[in-house]
Amino acid sequence: MDVCGELDKVYSRENAYKVLNKGNLKNDDIINIANHYEIKVLKNYIKVRIIDSVVGIKTDKDAIKSIDIR
Repeated sequence: MDVCGELDKVYSRENAYKVLNKGNLKNDDIINIANHYEIKVLKNYIKVRIIDSVVGIKTDKDAIKSIDIR
């Protein structure tokens, strides 16, 4: 399962949670995903930080693009 590839395709925190909770990801797998995205995390908050960083950035960029400053 290519978790990072799936995370790159989602645009909601709910769907990101589903991706990270799908399958049998071990804690080391989650840490590797965080490292892939260069996210510094405490072990207790790994999934939340990944979701906030990956999905949050996309939603923020989309919101900024939709603003008409004229």
